[in-house]
Amino acid sequence: PTWHAACGLPPLSWLAPLGGYAEIHCAIVSFLNRLQWAGLVPTVYFDGRATRLKTATIAHRRRGRADLYEAFQAACMDGRTIAVSKMPDPAMLLEQCEYSVAAAGVDVVQCVGEADHDLAHACAAATRAGESCFICAQDSDFLLHADVLYVPFRDLSLLGGHEEGDAVVAMGRVWSRMLLASIAGGGRRQQPLGRRRRPRRR
Repeated sequence: PTWHAACGLPPLSWLAPLGGYAEIHCAIVSFLNRLQWAGLVPTVYFDGRATRLKTATIAHRRRGRADLYEAFQAACMDGRTIAVSKMPDPAMLLEQCEYSVAAAGVDVVQCVGEADHDLAHACAAATRAGESCFICAQDSDFLLHADVLYVPFRDLSLLGGHEEGDAVVAMGRVWSRMLLASIAGGGRRQQPLGRRRRPRRR
């Protein structure tokens, strides 16, 4: 839904989260194409099979997905309505994402483990080299990495491009660790952490 809103596309049907793969494909391709029309060069990072997530975290997420499927099945059987945000993800969502990204002709980085670290490291290296580089995602962990400029999906808009020859302008709220520290500090000079010396008594 966030991609559709950013692209100015009509809302997804209520069935899309359950397996409307054609709609999901349209949303991904349209979003990536419009980024390119805005003069940006997107690269998509995918998680690998190796993961640093703790066993308990993996089990917790697995139980959460099972609970969503169970709640949705119960709602279908007794006629209750259910919010789209409470619907389970399609079973082949990641496979569809990989196919759609390839169809959009966008470069892909297949990571060995979780993509977050590799993505942040690549963005920080590009920034230090003087290149314009932004991470567009929905994960506040990117605010903790130095030299990373982070644009949440919800803070990104792609304007124009609805008619042939119409330019596309990408606008978004850009966050960084430095900005977050400045806001949190309120402009005051921060006390360095460490062992403090006791004042000498005279």
